[in-house]
Amino acid sequence: EAAEDFKAILNADPNNQHGMFNLGVAYKEANLLNDAIETFSKLIVANPAFPNAYYERGFCYGKMGMFPQAKADMEESIAKQPQHGASYFFRGRTFEALGDLQAACADWAAWQALERRMLAVLLDEKMRREQQFLQCSATQRYQELCALRPDWLAPQKVGGGPRNDGATGWWPGAIVGCSGSVVGLAGGAARQGCDSRRWSVSGG
Repeated sequence: EAAEDFKAILNADPNNQHGMFNLGVAYKEANLLNDAIETFSKLIVANPAFPNAYYERGFCYGKMGMFPQAKADMEESIAKQPQHGASYFFRGRTFEALGDLQAACADWAAWQALERRMLAVLLDEKMRREQQFLQCSATQRYQELCALRPDWLAPQKVGGGPRNDGATGWWPGAIVGCSGSVVGLAGGAARQGCDSRRWSVSGG
């Protein structure tokens, strides 16, 4: 089904390289590996600088047991995008299949190093965001949360089930603020403002 959608895109625009790439991926996921290889090959002819096309075609070659072709495509992928860890991993798999375990282990070590580096970058970014969040005052955090969820500020009626007096269970005229505190009652009852100290905000 996905392949048919991308075929329709290419029928309308035969030069759509992203549509061609996605068609190849759809073929690969459907295990139509010959069709996928043909599609990725057409894309590489149209745009030799499309690096993911080499990786995807190499992956298909590997699944078909065509390891020299898979190795060549993974090497091209690495040359065009040296930080693409999966290309090192699957080139290692082709080295393993071809009997070169030393080269396979070297590629897997490179893959692990790239994965650790990527994880470190993600953790650094997470810590940076947490530090920014923790440096904000409680009032700033409260204002940011309310800006993200304006529906929390909308007055809402409160109440429970049926009352003994036969009424509907809603408090007539009662509304609550974003902290859940009652801010208004019919009949001139005391009002309580929205208190940001009621928020329990985790820095994680």
